[in-house]
Amino acid sequence: MRSYVGITVGPIFDTICDASTPAALWFASSLFSDVTKRICAAVTGPEGLEEVQIYSPYYSPEITMEDGVGKFHDRIIFSAVNFEAERLNALLKKVKRETVLAFPEVLRGTEAEDFFEEYLQLHYVVKREEQIGAENSVLVLSPYLDALELMKTFPKDDAVNPIRRLFLGEKNNGNKYIKESPLFQRVPKEANQFRSRDDSIWTVEEVASWHDRITESWKRKHYYAVVSADGDEMGKFLKQISSEQVTEFSKACLEYDEAAAALIGAYGGMTIYAGGDDLLFLAPLMTEEGNVFQLCHNIQQMFREKIRACASFEKLEVIPSISFSVSIQYAKYPLYEALDSSRYLLALAKKDGDFANTCCRKNNMLIGLQKHSGQSLALLVSNEQYGLLEQFLQIDSASENKELHSVLYTLENFRSMIFVLNRKAREEQEFSERYLAAWYNFFDNAGQKTAKEYIRKICMTYYESLVLPEKKGISVPVHGLTEDFTEEENADASLKTLLYLLKLKQFLTEKEGA
Repeated sequence: MRSYVGITVGPIFDTICDASTPAALWFASSLFSDVTKRICAAVTGPEGLEEVQIYSPYYSPEITMEDGVGKFHDRIIFSAVNFEAERLNALLKKVKRETVLAFPEVLRGTEAEDFFEEYLQLHYVVKREEQIGAENSVLVLSPYLDALELMKTFPKDDAVNPIRRLFLGEKNNGNKYIKESPLFQRVPKEANQFRSRDDSIWTVEEVASWHDRITESWKRKHYYAVVSADGDEMGKFLKQISSEQVTEFSKACLEYDEAAAALIGAYGGMTIYAGGDDLLFLAPLMTEEGNVFQLCHNIQQMFREKIRACASFEKLEVIPSISFSVSIQYAKYPLYEALDSSRYLLALAKKDGDFANTCCRKNNMLIGLQKHSGQSLALLVSNEQYGLLEQFLQIDSASENKELHSVLYTLENFRSMIFVLNRKAREEQEFSERYLAAWYNFFDNAGQKTAKEYIRKICMTYYESLVLPEKKGISVPVHGLTEDFTEEENADASLKTLLYLLKLKQFLTEKEGA
């Protein structure tokens, strides 16, 4: 008799919340990936269960972390013959106590082993074969795992918490124990995205400045992006496939994780986590490789290609996509706040009906900018029409910062007239020449006349991509429309979207002191 087992591994979120540096963040996620991998090895090993078949995550003893990426997510789904709960309990206890081996020797000991036996939340659910039937075992077991994740136990003595001691390090050397840990040491120097040229570990400030390679006085070199990604329509996708096909999907996700981490490293970012369809990384806003938005676009295209390359998925109606949140934060803000912002934005990007004038639900990139001054903006960009974002960002001028400031000021002043123009444009055919002529009248100051071509590019790009189409590829959150707009103006969010696009563009091209 075959039984189906789901195991949830935690507490990842609580552990990550204690991390205050990129290296600590990486260690936290890698630690739990290592725990998941060791559970897979234990249940399939000589002392494990009978005839085990792991569906998710994809497991093979040959999979390593030598690229520095934790590829094993926090849930394990497998089946076994003649399942014995006592044997699984013993295996999980052994995995818990051996977790100290991921730490440097100075943080090990019996007390640390006892701590992990209580701290690690390894809960599981078991269903018999007849209870699963023809359904996908991942879908059947997931609701039970959701509930089990809410069951938390706490160590009696937190004073010996080796995780906290490792994160604190030593005075003037906060990353000392992380660098001495086997998890960090087993990543070759050439593959380690966290190790700098002098063998130290990159700070958030160094990530923002592209590892100190941005020497010009751009304001953006003091900001960095926290990017979270997650698969869309996973439930609908899993309903189309069998438990056995989940293994094929898990293998495709593993290949995606490795390829995505390579892209992030080549760009100059730091991969915190890449497991299944989930992704978390830190990155500078712009490098020689392009910008962080292009990086996300390349990653989502690669994900779709990896899934569509699976022969058994070719004819499926629903193929999952990826949604992103790009939270742009000041480098000196606490890292946990940046992570909270990224998680919140990702939840909004994947939530149906939360945005106005949106051409799609999910399969989005939600960009959030929180400036040091307190100003903020949010833009939702459809992955299917990502080119519109680049189209706006690539409109250039010889004296762009000065002209952008002037354009923004003028558009704010004449916004009531622009709303009227937009309504007429949607009512009449062949209105583009009159629309452009009206814009030229807005910008008739002597100092603005030299920027005529720049204004034309902005006007016509806006007209063709945001004013006319019924389905738009870029929008702003509904809750951001009510500020000082009238009810009629809120019905047409296209100008607000343009203003936010131009403000984002201005931020990316602005010099310090400007």
